Amino acid sequence: MRRGLRIATLALAALGLHAPATAGGPGIPWQMTLIGGQRMTLGDLRGRVVVINYWASWCVPCREEIPLLARYYRQHLSQGLVVIGISVDPGADGQGQATASIIPYPQATWVGGPDIAVSAVPMS
Repeated sequence: MRRGLRIATLALAALGLHAPATAGGPGIPWQMTLIGGQRMTLGDLRGRVVVINYWASWCVPCREEIPLLARYYRQHLSQGLVVIGISVDPGADGQGQATASIIPYPQATWVGGPDIAVSAVPMS
């Protein structure tokens, strides 16, 4: 899996996405609810390469990045890659989330756990 992580980190760098700050380190103890109601924690994904992508519908660079990330996700899904999108759009439901039907990877509609400072979008 270390080799896969290095490949994913290099590929994400090539896409212009941010590499993980602590590759191979412990994950953030988050709980999430995905579209469709599935609940998950990052602990459920232990041993897999996980990319969390923050985006917003009003963000032009986000809209340019999403097709690149979607293609990468499709290419490496069979190898165990997990990508989870988190929108920073304020939503009508009060949850602060929005979704896009063109995104093939799971979208979190609720995230609970330690706050992460998102200083700009897109951020992965």
